[in-house]
Amino acid sequence: GEISDIVNAISAQQKAVDLTPEGHAGLPGYLSNLGISFMHRFERTGELSDIAAAISAEQKAMNLTPHGHADLPSRLNSLGSSFTGRFERTGELSDIADAISAQQKAVELTPDGHADLPSHLHNLGYSFIRRFERTGEPSDIADAISAQQKALDLIPEGDTNRPAQLNNLATSFSRRFQRTGELSDIADAISVQQKAVDLTPEDHTDLPARLNNLGTSLRFRFQRTGELSDIADAILLQQKAVDLTPEDHAGLPGFLNNLGGSFSCRFECTGALSDLADAISVQQKGVDLTPEDHAYLPAQLHNLGLSLNRRFQHTGYLSDCDVAISVLREAVYIIPEDHADLPDLLDNFGDSFRYRSKRTGELPDIVTAMVVHQKAVDITPHGHSYLPAKLINLAASFYDCFTSELGNSEDLVKSLSHYKAA
Repeated sequence: GEISDIVNAISAQQKAVDLTPEGHAGLPGYLSNLGISFMHRFERTGELSDIAAAISAEQKAMNLTPHGHADLPSRLNSLGSSFTGRFERTGELSDIADAISAQQKAVELTPDGHADLPSHLHNLGYSFIRRFERTGEPSDIADAISAQQKALDLIPEGDTNRPAQLNNLATSFSRRFQRTGELSDIADAISVQQKAVDLTPEDHTDLPARLNNLGTSLRFRFQRTGELSDIADAILLQQKAVDLTPEDHAGLPGFLNNLGGSFSCRFECTGALSDLADAISVQQKGVDLTPEDHAYLPAQLHNLGLSLNRRFQHTGYLSDCDVAISVLREAVYIIPEDHADLPDLLDNFGDSFRYRSKRTGELPDIVTAMVVHQKAVDITPHGHSYLPAKLINLAASFYDCFTSELGNSEDLVKSLSHYKAA
């Protein structure tokens, strides 16, 4: 787990590659091992140069490996994982497409009964999850769950890889719950994630991520059912994840963001301003630790903006709403136009203008709220579980306009129409 161990491994493996002549039978293996070590360091540091070096070494290894070679599937699998890692950092859709392509080939070339087949299926499923999070394509989450369940079926109960497999299957159930609202999916996610945590040793480097994921699923269920024990457990788990994670770890900003989301959710139920202060504090730290070009920065900014808006609604401090609008505007500006999270982000951005207009009476804010809410509704997939809430917010915006000096009867008609559609 020490970063110095990875640095030493990279140094030794780079020397092995440099000393090996072109055409030597051992060169593809040395390159593959070097790429895997660069990937491990990237997972710890988030440095783009490391993931670029990993992909470069792994592509060379794959290109030097003859078709039919026993190691070709594992090298394709490793290359795919590195493409997925870079996609998570940059959001570049071509990387996740390349990842899925390489990992599908790895699965196809791995014989039934081979010891590596479960891990190849597992990694393919993970890449499908990541693409689903970006695009919202239902077939991707179905493919993720299918691949991950096949992987689990192929490994024995005591296998050391089982906790990782369980964790990622649970993540897929959780993501599908967000898309469909089916309570059975979030129940399955929590059950499977709890097993993953229970099977993970206390000193394992992946324990913080698994605690964080279990906490996030408990928060999702709390948001649906209002069961206070779920959000209390979520905060305990996510606080532990943060406490176990080194300050320089690339995963820390995400853990802070999720912990802040849980504090903010508990505030909505209890009204305790201390929870909201904690939410804003940890979310601001998460934003500060996230590189400006990171693919997850829009989500971090989005959640910080939500918490600031909640505090504004509770205290009436206009500065909170102003900062929320600024933060959410930045998130809207940098998020890709085709990102699956854009409708939710726009919906909350529109709410910010509605809240401020009620406080200040500013007419431009009322108009902006209508425009932004309309776009949020327009780009939300038909049948999405969050569409009714967006229609209600759009209806409220038209009603606000109707009751202002800008209003006319057409605004009231549109407001009622959107309420009925919801």
